[in-house]
Amino acid sequence: MTFARLSWLASATTACCLAGAAGAQPSNDTCAGATVAVVGANAGTLVNANSEDSENSCEGGGGADIFFTFVPPATGAYSFSLCQDAVFFDSIMSIHTGCPTSAANEITCDDDGCGFFRDLSVIPSVTLQAGLPQPYIIRVSTFSAADDGASIILNIGGVSNGACCLFDGNCITTTSTSCTAGVFQGTGTACIPSPCPPLGTCCNADQCCSLTFQSGCAAGGTWTLGGTCNPSPCATPANDTCATATPLVVGVPVTGSNCSAGDDQLLSCAFVDPTNTHKTVWYSFTPAHTAAYTFNSCGTSFDTTIGVFGGTCGGLTEIACNDDSSSTGNVVCPGGGILAGLNSRIPSLILDAGTTYYVLLAAWGQAPAGGPYVLAAGAIENLGACCNGTACTQTDQTRCGQGTFRAGDVCSPNPCLPQTGACCAGATCSLTTAAACTGEFRAFAGLGTVCNVFSSSNPAQNRTPCCLANYNQSANPVEPTVQDIFDFLTGYFTNDPLANINGSANPVEPTVQDIFDFLTVYFNGCAG
Repeated sequence: MTFARLSWLASATTACCLAGAAGAQPSNDTCAGATVAVVGANAGTLVNANSEDSENSCEGGGGADIFFTFVPPATGAYSFSLCQDAVFFDSIMSIHTGCPTSAANEITCDDDGCGFFRDLSVIPSVTLQAGLPQPYIIRVSTFSAADDGASIILNIGGVSNGACCLFDGNCITTTSTSCTAGVFQGTGTACIPSPCPPLGTCCNADQCCSLTFQSGCAAGGTWTLGGTCNPSPCATPANDTCATATPLVVGVPVTGSNCSAGDDQLLSCAFVDPTNTHKTVWYSFTPAHTAAYTFNSCGTSFDTTIGVFGGTCGGLTEIACNDDSSSTGNVVCPGGGILAGLNSRIPSLILDAGTTYYVLLAAWGQAPAGGPYVLAAGAIENLGACCNGTACTQTDQTRCGQGTFRAGDVCSPNPCLPQTGACCAGATCSLTTAAACTGEFRAFAGLGTVCNVFSSSNPAQNRTPCCLANYNQSANPVEPTVQDIFDFLTGYFTNDPLANINGSANPVEPTVQDIFDFLTVYFNGCAG
């Protein structure tokens, strides 16, 4: 509130008021004597006006006041302004439904809305109804008894009206900005005869139904003349039932719409009453790791509930559910975002690897509309392989306990096994990796396998994992072939270390004994 007065303005105002002190009061000095105001400019003065001790929500108290009546020519929005360049005083303007004016029958009030124009008042827009039995009362006053009034111009602006075709089939006359529940037909249009086109149902791209006109059905929607949205004519989602559940994958949010979904399974955590579970859609979730998981509907625009079930679709058992994840109604979503009272989140649930669970997402309420949604499953910790010796389980780090956790790994192939194995090379065996056991006359026996050593007295020792007689490592080592003899002799005469079957101290040069030893294993065969 600005109370400073320029010295010259204070002197001029005082002189004016002293000069007019003996003058007559304005004709609209009382609410009962209010003058008629119309759309346009309405002159008035607060000079010599008295105070009727009316109250409103933005007055200092006790200011001098005058009154106008106003009958809107049509229902719509109107503006009321005292903003004038040559007028300087602290004003209050309020609109009421009757006399005496008070805060109880006040519609709106303004103190210093004119801003630049000193402390004058303006009500830029207020919706008024036409055809009421009593006119509206406009009260103009000084802010307090200490403020001097002046002559004013009350400018009333009418916003153009037209026909508004409502989605319930009715037509009303109002402004384009007030036609929020229908389609405005244009300034100056009338409801008689009705300009409204026929209504129909629109199934939009999300299969959400609305009653509208054909022009109001957005691109991608399907409009049908007449009909109703209850029941909805829109297509039901593919995962409307447990039996048609859509797979849900860790870390991959899914989107959909449940506008046209049916009501299937109740949730015990639906606030107040489980029957507040509506428009249910289903997802299946089969974790590859025994671990702690979280489920959330963060990013969904409507109030949701989420449930997780074990068992089969014919015999489900609820194991967790959530409506709003805290007692205050605030749901903390991944990344720290908070969406109050809308989204649901199951913060941690331990689930078994290889077991199929069913996740239900529903709209909360007695008659919710539903709509597009987001559903995500996440792991509380990093997932990976847990090695206890050579035994491998897929889990998270907490549940790995004393084992060795390998983040990101799976158990097939088994990362817990040794990373080397027996490399069958010619008539010899060496321990190496699979990648190193490549080339002619070589075959890898498998991770964790251990080399066998040539024995002249134990034929079985010469067969597993490497059949030392299968020099060329042919695909069928059940019985070595004559080709193995030729390949061995080639290696022998070229001094190939692969022909050193008995592992003599100097493998660079195979000896004659290697020939006899090879023939021994050859005639013993590979099959045993």
